[in-house]
Amino acid sequence: MESVVKVCERYLAAENRSVLSEIFQPFQLGLGTPGGLEIGYQMVSVLLQEHPDWAAVSADRANAFNTFSRTEMARQVRQRVPGFLRYVKFAYERPSDLIFGNHIIQSEVGSRQGGPVSGILFALTQHPSIEATVETFDVKAAVIHDDTIFIGPSAQILPANLFYARQLHERTGLVTKPEKTIFYSPTGSRPRPENLQGYMAFDEWLPDTAPPSDLQIIKFVDGLRVAGVPIGSSDFIQRSVQKHVTACDSLMLGILSFIGSGFLQEAALVARFCFTSTITHLLRLLPRGPAMALAQSSDNCLFRILESIAASNLSNLSRIETTLPNRLGGFGFPAALPTVDPARMGSWALTAEALASYPGLSQLSTWAENSDNQWAVDLRASRQHLVNLISSDEDIPQISEFIAESQKSVQTKLLSLVHDRRAVDRDGLLTPFQKSRVDSLRARGALSWVSAFPTSPALEFPANLYRAAMCYNLGLHQPCLQGVSKCVKGHDIDLFGHHFINLGCGTGIDGRHTGLFVRHNSIARTFANFLHEAGVPKPKMEPPGLPGLDVNRRGDILAHDFPDPGVHTVFDVTVSSLLSANLQLRGPVDMEPGHVAERAAEDKRAIYTTLQPPFSFVPLVYETHGRPCEQTQQFFFATASVATTRVLGFDAVEGSPEFAKIRNGFLGRWSRELSVSLQRSNAKMIVYGRAAGLGLGSAGILDFDISDDFQEIS
Repeated sequence: MESVVKVCERYLAAENRSVLSEIFQPFQLGLGTPGGLEIGYQMVSVLLQEHPDWAAVSADRANAFNTFSRTEMARQVRQRVPGFLRYVKFAYERPSDLIFGNHIIQSEVGSRQGGPVSGILFALTQHPSIEATVETFDVKAAVIHDDTIFIGPSAQILPANLFYARQLHERTGLVTKPEKTIFYSPTGSRPRPENLQGYMAFDEWLPDTAPPSDLQIIKFVDGLRVAGVPIGSSDFIQRSVQKHVTACDSLMLGILSFIGSGFLQEAALVARFCFTSTITHLLRLLPRGPAMALAQSSDNCLFRILESIAASNLSNLSRIETTLPNRLGGFGFPAALPTVDPARMGSWALTAEALASYPGLSQLSTWAENSDNQWAVDLRASRQHLVNLISSDEDIPQISEFIAESQKSVQTKLLSLVHDRRAVDRDGLLTPFQKSRVDSLRARGALSWVSAFPTSPALEFPANLYRAAMCYNLGLHQPCLQGVSKCVKGHDIDLFGHHFINLGCGTGIDGRHTGLFVRHNSIARTFANFLHEAGVPKPKMEPPGLPGLDVNRRGDILAHDFPDPGVHTVFDVTVSSLLSANLQLRGPVDMEPGHVAERAAEDKRAIYTTLQPPFSFVPLVYETHGRPCEQTQQFFFATASVATTRVLGFDAVEGSPEFAKIRNGFLGRWSRELSVSLQRSNAKMIVYGRAAGLGLGSAGILDFDISDDFQEIS
């Protein structure tokens, strides 16, 4: 029942969005206003910087959402949003049960908590009091849900705050906490005594006594928080930032404890998806100096986590690689420092148009371009830094351009340009082999293993294998190979693991190269599962007797009547290293991305040229870092299209958004599984080869992952 009610509430909110926006603007910023939280912060910050003789006052209501009058709520709904009336009658006509532990309380006031409409009903009930206050006094108001801030001269905002508290109590029954009123002035000055009628200074009140019933206790502070972001003196902002720095440190220590317990894959995922996201809101709004300091601290914590996962120090080059997006051959761990300036410009682009239309902010464009207040200086500095970094004034819009039209996704677009610039800087430092490695990693899906959640055995990495995979793909020395100089065959080895990955020496129980077959079989079985999802009843593994081929030549997979009826497709899997057995680059120094995969595919096609119809051949060729050859990539895409058609049936329309969404779902999941299969197999070869080289024996071919190496296809 609760879920049904929430669906209805969500529908009501969506149907009445435009009506609600007209009601709440320009005061209530928590509802109906895109980017409202940021607009609220920007408005308070800009007004106080442009009018340093002004001040801000804010008060708190006791248990606001649970205690406002439902009678007043119904009155406002009837007058302003009649579309809500039937729902309000259904949900609030009778007292509702409020469960507290083993107690059930009959609730006759407030709104149901947790529903999409609850905040809207509260804001509707509160709104007439805000309108009356702003009409009566020469003040500006920024309201975010139940948090109300009045900005203006002290002589106006203090009586306005008292007037608002009385109006709110008379209309809704809400009670202002007498000791929770705060007053902030940029100059640090206190109001004149005549403006403090109805108030008692906090430092004059004895906290162990009850607050006077006819007075509000006012606390004079050096800053306040709007939408969780500090505005105030440099000391106040620094104290607030330090709390977030401490939170980053605590998160880092928690993730390090994961690593210490052997959960490397889980630790990397938490760092990837949770670390920078916790402070992005702050980076968009904080003054530039504190934002840079917070970002630097966050990045230091992130790199410490990554170094702990890799058990190796990261060079500057490796740090760049870990924080670039996958499309550029990076690991996609979001660094905060490159985000600071794109985030500020993104916030400005989202809020500028709305801000300029608010009372008191008609001069916003002039202030942004010419004012010497900290907000405007930071905004211009961020833009200029981006221009200098990207070396183009054309790619970065002028600050005034955003006043005319609100623009979304500006942060994403600018950050993409920043990453492109960082990638160019990185590429200039790469050796020919490093460049070929990065080019291989740039391929779509090559780094999918980094973002794979261990929700099944097919996607899990044991700790030692995850570390080996990370070091291999970052081009770092393998910690497990320190002190190992020879493989079990007596060959000299390198500390990067290429010898074992290229030759497989010592990766089998007999010291032979069987690890190569383990990797090969793993990928073949994984792709066979994809074919089964696409409708091939039972792909045949290692089919013998293929017409036109030598009797000893077998493919790896045979799919009958696929992709079209009457066509039988033979697949042959190859994994090709960028380096030869003597660790020389397999191709020219300036070879194009995918050169090694394409050459291996040509070799395979040459073997199958005599294959007779109705049989056809498709090479499944991957470089050890994950890039497939072009034909493999095309067939992978085609297989996903067939699987999508099978899901949609008669409703399948290949050009439709629904078709693309489902196909991309197949491509994403399959890319992750293939990427995990490949990189986990690579890592096994390093770990098993090292064990054999040290005379510790090798689990080798006996230690397969049942889930992906020998999964039954049924």
